[in-house]
Amino acid sequence: MILAREQVARPLPQQPQPLRRPRRAVRAERLKLSGMVLLAFLCGVTVVLCQARMAYVGYRLQEFQKELAAARMENEALAGTVDRLLSADEIERVAVQKLGMVPPAPGTQLEVSLPARQPVIPTVPAARKKAVKEARPDGLLPALLGLLADRWGGSAR
Repeated sequence: MILAREQVARPLPQQPQPLRRPRRAVRAERLKLSGMVLLAFLCGVTVVLCQARMAYVGYRLQEFQKELAAARMENEALAGTVDRLLSADEIERVAVQKLGMVPPAPGTQLEVSLPARQPVIPTVPAARKKAVKEARPDGLLPALLGLLADRWGGSAR
């Protein structure tokens, strides 16, 4: 009987024996699978956030384009108003009606000429030094000569 018990305790050769994996291998596989699921979730969240941000930026761009179109229309309207106000007829109308000016008599002509532009030489010593310094060319040598001329009262040229 003892022999019979030993034979029953052993598995029969035709039955496949289940392969046992160590517990560490099972835990490692579960950890890898969990990590992959987490990574896929994070990638999905990132894609969704990027799409949402792109939609928001697109919406804001459309708003700014509408504002730009409105500003351009207002600018054109203001430019038309400025052109109308700067016309000679409008200036004459304002001068006559609001300022009480009288139009010139027919046949009278007034000629205004500007004198030729001449350099103005200031008479104040501080202003003269400033004008001389502005007229000097840039560079190290002219600056040094100008400094010496200012120090000992001469001309740098």
